[in-house]
Amino acid sequence: PIKKVERAVGPAGDFMATIAAWNDRLIAASSGSPGNLKMLKLRGCRLSPDGARKVSGELMRNPALLGLDLQGSCIQGTGVAQIAVALGSNPKYRADHNTTLTHLNLQSCEAYAAGATHLANMMQHNKHLRSLNLSDNLIGE
Repeated sequence: PIKKVERAVGPAGDFMATIAAWNDRLIAASSGSPGNLKMLKLRGCRLSPDGARKVSGELMRNPALLGLDLQGSCIQGTGVAQIAVALGSNPKYRADHNTTLTHLNLQSCEAYAAGATHLANMMQHNKHLRSLNLSDNLIGE
């Protein structure tokens, strides 16, 4: 069964503590094998670009994650770039990038052209991502 974190509650800074605690519990429950979280939904959670950096770290740490939904999280181009790094856009980190994520929803995340550029670079190297939603991001404006 797919495990979901539907919506974190509380101030924006608490999201990553919630995710890290959730993932740590899953690791402990599975005899130390990293990452059993399959789908992470942080839709509308007011996640900041710094929060996106932390999600990026979890992406690299969790090899089982198949879907990430950040719709409406306002992570901006900087945050989208951090997610792209976790998915293989930066050669420096490419050996550690997530190769299991197949669905990424970045609708209404204020990605703009800067974020889209990083995602385009990532798509040249990441052959696993099958679904990417970038609608409502004012790319090219």
